[in-house]
Amino acid sequence: MIDAFRLADLATQPRFLLPILFPVMAYLGWRWDGGGRLRNHLLAVLGIDVVGSLLATVLESQPIDGSLVNALQGVALLVVAVIMYTVWRRFDWSPLVQGWALVAAVSIVAWLPARTVFTLSGGVIVPTATLLYLATQRRVLAVLLPIPALRVVVSVMREGYGVFDVLAALCLAVGVVAFVLIGWSADADRMLAVSVRH
Repeated sequence: MIDAFRLADLATQPRFLLPILFPVMAYLGWRWDGGGRLRNHLLAVLGIDVVGSLLATVLESQPIDGSLVNALQGVALLVVAVIMYTVWRRFDWSPLVQGWALVAAVSIVAWLPARTVFTLSGGVIVPTATLLYLATQRRVLAVLLPIPALRVVVSVMREGYGVFDVLAALCLAVGVVAFVLIGWSADADRMLAVSVRH
């Protein structure tokens, strides 16, 4: 018999969700922003996804404590998010994907100490932050918001997180999005001011 909670758990874990969502975002970013060749986007996506998948698989197979595996996978996700952001920034491709990668990186950076001090779920923080960010960029992407809602249910029912832990994780995710949006717009304003002066 299929365990619905197990499927929901797997589908909303950042280590699976981000690599699956990444090609979709790369395609949408290319289609909406029209920068670069689609083939280059997809090759970069493939390379980054392969790196992330290999890191996650290698870490999962190590005979070490489960909480340490989670922390190491968080670091691996951070490495992949930083690579993703660097590639898109370097080639000046889709701002949608640049921002999404930045939100992913910042949410992982916020989660790593939070999970140690407050035992907050990265499975709530990362999907909520990344998908909330997308919803702020394009209204059509708001259809993705039920995914973090599903993750909240999984975290409480399957993983045993308390209501306070989940609410704190949601607040942290919203804070990450606000931080990136404010910083991103300030950066854009500075770049515009420099270009106008020159």
